[in-house]
Amino acid sequence: MRFVGAATALFLMVGCGVGDDDMKPDPTGGNPNMEVCAAHFSISGSFTAGTPGRPIDPDTMMPITGCWPVGVWTFTAQISDMGNCTDAPAISPSYSFRVDRMDPDGAGYIESYALLAGGDGLQSHLHVSAGGGGDCEGGVEFGSQDGLQYWNLHPDLTGTALNGSGDFILYKTNGWPWKM
Repeated sequence: MRFVGAATALFLMVGCGVGDDDMKPDPTGGNPNMEVCAAHFSISGSFTAGTPGRPIDPDTMMPITGCWPVGVWTFTAQISDMGNCTDAPAISPSYSFRVDRMDPDGAGYIESYALLAGGDGLQSHLHVSAGGGGDCEGGVEFGSQDGLQYWNLHPDLTGTALNGSGDFILYKTNGWPWKM
């Protein structure tokens, strides 16, 4: 019993200091993404359905329900909260993108996206998924070429109305600068 207690004490004494010598201070000061500021948007707009229209369910002979994003999404973004930003982030007068679906070989739909307006001169990424605050949730991301500015907009589609929210982040250095 005495041996077990001594071995445990020795283990605890040795284990307490493991790794302490290799600890490095956080060069980001607790801000690993080096965010300078973040602001928030509210989104409103409209949706115009495109073709092909919603397919018909053969069992009910009714249009399918759920997310069918085919058409043109047009919306505006307004600053809802400046957060810790002192200067308002740039906002396009309006944003618009189109979602197309085609089934060229009968094996299932292929979706494509086209940015129609907004985000001039910025890198962009578009997608739509089921869910969010409506039938479909759009994802519109823009990033500056230098990686210092990032807009993440989420228009939610319910019927023909778009509502939603978004964020803007300004970075001190290119988006994800710290490799620890």
